[in-house]
Amino acid sequence: MDKLSKSMGQPVIVANRPGASGFIAAEAAAKAKPDGYTVFMGATNHLCINPSLFSSLPYHPVRDFAPVTLGASGQPILLVNPQLPVRTLAEFIAYAKARPGQLTYGAPGVGSPQHLSMELFEQLTGADMVHVPYKNQPQVLTDLIGGQIHAAVEYASMAAPHVQSGKLRGLAIVGSRRKPALPDIPTAAEAGLPGFETTAWYGYLVPAGTPAEIIARLHRDLTAALRTKEYVEFVESFGSNVVASTPEEFAAIIKLEQVRWAKIVAQAGVRLD
Repeated sequence: MDKLSKSMGQPVIVANRPGASGFIAAEAAAKAKPDGYTVFMGATNHLCINPSLFSSLPYHPVRDFAPVTLGASGQPILLVNPQLPVRTLAEFIAYAKARPGQLTYGAPGVGSPQHLSMELFEQLTGADMVHVPYKNQPQVLTDLIGGQIHAAVEYASMAAPHVQSGKLRGLAIVGSRRKPALPDIPTAAEAGLPGFETTAWYGYLVPAGTPAEIIARLHRDLTAALRTKEYVEFVESFGSNVVASTPEEFAAIIKLEQVRWAKIVAQAGVRLD
């Protein structure tokens, strides 16, 4: 934010609005004055997952916002407790399918990208596992390391140190590219499960009705800040990738991802109403 402040010639203040599945932050941003002074850092769950989980939202993910640019994206890792007698994705699939309803996986909440990634795993493989919801990501990893649950999907920013230390075993990248920090873990497609791929991302949006010239300036300043060497290295150190985009590209990604996540949610039968 320091670089953005310098570029724009004025302070940039981060106002966190946690809670209620992201409703509080998204609604506040949607109802803000469209003058360029409120920018919403929207994520996959706000814009693409919540519309399928809830019958109604206090904001509309398309009509209420004007995309400016994507920020960064990351693809998670399928992890198991190293005491589980599996070393490859194929072995894990066979092990899970031979024990329907006996293996557990953790995720930070019902409807989280991690939870729905495991639902996709079950849909693709026919495995039947038990979801154990947690309040946050550290609790999931603590119990996975301790053996209270058998598996989880988590992002490299949280998981890489535990994999590198041997406390967890990574079986596959749930995406299309290997992680530089964990080069020996194959992608799911490389390991024999094409289609097991999900992406979580965040991007910057403004309230609908913001003038085009303001969006253009925000796009210029935001993408310049995102592409700085320091920021790129910072994001990549967590296993993610900077993905600065045009507003049109970001809008297209939102629509495409809404369809993709809606299919996973529908097949899983997950609702939060």
